[in-house]
Amino acid sequence: MTALIPYDPREAISPADASRRWNVPKRTLLRWAEERGIGRTICGRVMLSKPALLMLLEDDVGALQRYASGDRASEEVCRYFDRCALQGLPLALREAQEIMRQTRQTRQTRQTDLGTAGKS
Repeated sequence: MTALIPYDPREAISPADASRRWNVPKRTLLRWAEERGIGRTICGRVMLSKPALLMLLEDDVGALQRYASGDRASEEVCRYFDRCALQGLPLALREAQEIMRQTRQTRQTRQTDLGTAGKS
């Protein structure tokens, strides 16, 4: 699951706040974060994705699978971002994902170049 990757605090909600907002026990939310992958630990605190949690609460397996695969562009996923008042965030997240991908490629190329240079 790629919940909250890349991390944007606007998408995140603490289990305590989510428990109050959606009337779900905090313990259940923490279990879902681990078992269902709707959250991750950020600076030592578990944070949940509001859109992913909403998908889970509504049993929208298709949208949740798309979200889990990294999809932030489909109408099915964007609809949940919109409902959480996060319009436009999926575009920003896709741009951040692209930057992360390019950075990884650049890092791998440099490591390969360094490995090759060391053998000369």
